[in-house]
Amino acid sequence: MKKNITFCLIAFVVILLICWFCIRGSPVEVYRDSHVRIGKMKNLASLLSPHSDQDYYLEIGGKRYSHVLGLPPCYLALKDSQRLLFVTENGSMEITFHLVDLLSMKSTKIFGGKLNFGGHIGSKRNPGEPNTDYVENESSKELILVSMYSHARLRIIINLVDHKVDRIEYDEFDEQQKVKTHKVHEGTL
Repeated sequence: MKKNITFCLIAFVVILLICWFCIRGSPVEVYRDSHVRIGKMKNLASLLSPHSDQDYYLEIGGKRYSHVLGLPPCYLALKDSQRLLFVTENGSMEITFHLVDLLSMKSTKIFGGKLNFGGHIGSKRNPGEPNTDYVENESSKELILVSMYSHARLRIIINLVDHKVDRIEYDEFDEQQKVKTHKVHEGTL
């Protein structure tokens, strides 16, 4: 009787651990530099389908951020202010910009709503080429981010004083790469 109870308890614990791994997964580091550690969660779904969506996490200053967009290193370095910018996405497909000061490790969140930015961070392409996300300009009061597509450009102007998206500019280009449509939206989407 004792052997059966012991066996059942051990089997139950093993089944719980297997279920935990299948659902939650375990972290696997894929990139590290002097600022961040990047990893992804390995679970049963990722083992069965290795090309499934990558769910990256980023660790900086002892804090872990989940659902980070882009490819390793998953951040853009803001050289003038010694900060890093990365983007996370929640389950509603809304993004948040994260600015982390490398000296103080203070983090600032800026809500980005339904903006389409961050997925091309880490691209091996040069800024301005299609399928790139990059910093166009940085000052103490404003940050201008750009997401380039083959025939369009999304420009996001972030107010660094009020920690919000001030406006969005969307340009569509013709075959000669001249602007054929220019739209401006105040605030975020």
